[in-house]
Amino acid sequence: MYLTATGPDITFAVSLLSRFMHYAGKLHFQATKKIVRYIKGTMNYGIKFSHLNNFMLHGYSDNNWAGFVDDMKSTTGYCFSFGSRMFSWCLKKHV
Repeated sequence: MYLTATGPDITFAVSLLSRFMHYAGKLHFQATKKIVRYIKGTMNYGIKFSHLNNFMLHGYSDNNWAGFVDDMKSTTGYCFSFGSRMFSWCLKKHV
């Protein structure tokens, strides 16, 4: 979870793989190895928080009611930023 918070570039891939955690197959393990190799190659990348004199807290949210044509499920998402840095975000598909 720490890696997805500091490296938002892998958040989608980790989220997708975590859906198959209880019945993972060979393809899932191969994808996991690719993510680990990517992390190893990008250890010096991440989000840097610096001191700002004038910072504001912003929050945004959005809904997509029955946006998936296949199953008519809704999606809700939000994000919060402090100054120009995003520190929290979430996207959920309703059950």
